[in-house]
Amino acid sequence: INRIINMAPFNLIDGAWISHCCPTGPIDEVHSMLWGILNDELGMGDRTKNHCFLYEQLLNSVGVSFPKTSTRAFSQDPRFLPSAFTVPAYALALSEFSEEFFP
Repeated sequence: INRIINMAPFNLIDGAWISHCCPTGPIDEVHSMLWGILNDELGMGDRTKNHCFLYEQLLNSVGVSFPKTSTRAFSQDPRFLPSAFTVPAYALALSEFSEEFFP
């Protein structure tokens, strides 16, 4: 359960790393592939298949819940190890510069 808790900061933002991968308008084959990955991460429009939602369901199944990930309360939850935020911070940073890191 401790591992599930400490993977929550990453898994509750699953897909964020690729969230800015595609411009609007016509796209090439590579961007189309990236869009397909993002669409899968988001559950292809079906909330019950959304990866973040699925992880939240896993947490709930072991009696764990958190405040919304967008709140300070989430980041300050005492159950998290400080290292629980290393990979999520990296993923969010990558998402902000998709085109720069594209190659």
